[in-house]
Amino acid sequence: MNALRNRSATAQVTGLVTAAAGILVLFAVGVVAALVPVGTIVLLTAAAVVAFAPWRWAPALGLALGLFVAAVGGVVSSIRSYLDTSGSPA
Repeated sequence: MNALRNRSATAQVTGLVTAAAGILVLFAVGVVAALVPVGTIVLLTAAAVVAFAPWRWAPALGLALGLFVAAVGGVVSSIRSYLDTSGSPA
């Protein structure tokens, strides 16, 4: 069980760090126009919890935070065009 936990935790941490790096790449090239890349902070925090927390439910927290970032990112990107008023008359 411990070897399985270590293997699955390693895979989950790798995925979370890769997703955080992807958000940083989007931030660096200007696709994400946010002041602070919050998704990266959340994903790296989740990776740290999965990697270092001794609790049995730590991988579930990493999964939940990863899904949260994906869901919020999807919602924000889909409603962004409705919130953009740069081209509308005043």
